[in-house]
Amino acid sequence: MESGLAWWWAGLSATLVYGGSFEFLLIGMVTTLAPLASIVMTAFMVNVDFVLTALFTVLALAAILVTAAVTWALRAVPFAARAPLRASATVQYLSTRMPAGVMVIQVVSCLHDLPGPHVRVLAPSPPRPSPSHCTCGAATRC
Repeated sequence: MESGLAWWWAGLSATLVYGGSFEFLLIGMVTTLAPLASIVMTAFMVNVDFVLTALFTVLALAAILVTAAVTWALRAVPFAARAPLRASATVQYLSTRMPAGVMVIQVVSCLHDLPGPHVRVLAPSPPRPSPSHCTCGAATRC
């Protein structure tokens, strides 16, 4: 009412304008007789964050749903594939041979760093390149 507008402007702007801060801008723009294009553009710029917030909410919900679906699928696939794999001859072979092979690899890996000539026979170090085959360009060994 201090701006010189009729009393019904307050109710009209509260009903039609959804961005709270734009109500204050609108009163100032109407009292200065701003062009309609300026009012519309200002309304868009003030309220565009609501559009982005709504869009982000939809995208965030979609990302959560996709993540949940992928997680569920990855946890369900082993149970779904369990019956056919039990009948597989390859899986039967690997189940008897693989544990011993893994243990051998772990023992050799652990013994590799121990000092002593006997250990080096079990787990030899990789060959070092000679100075003539050195790729770094240094005069000393790599």
